[in-house]
Amino acid sequence: MGRIGAPEIIIIVLIIVLLFGAKKLPDLARSLGRSMRIIKSEVNEMNNDNDRPSSDLEQNQLPQGQQQFQQTAQQNFTQQPQAQQPLPPQQPNYGSTGNYQGGDYGQAPQQQQNPNA
Repeated sequence: MGRIGAPEIIIIVLIIVLLFGAKKLPDLARSLGRSMRIIKSEVNEMNNDNDRPSSDLEQNQLPQGQQQFQQTAQQNFTQQPQAQQPLPPQQPNYGSTGNYQGGDYGQAPQQQQNPNA
């Protein structure tokens, strides 16, 4: 009962031809073959990556500057963090007009009166 014979294969092929049309079948087969090739190469690459030790490979492939950076970063990561000094409060800078006299922020700057007027 579990075997697929010639009549079943013919029925499956006819259904595929009816669904996709005879003109699109070569393109469909080509794209299916490409997809299978890509999947196969990715699986082989994953298997090869798992077989090799990654730490030795990474150290040999990195240039000298990157190896030093990686070692420094690893050392910095394992060190205890130092306590940071709080920053002093900063005075607000309201531009370079120079006529701000302080006081309430909601008030406009006071105008200087001309004594000659």
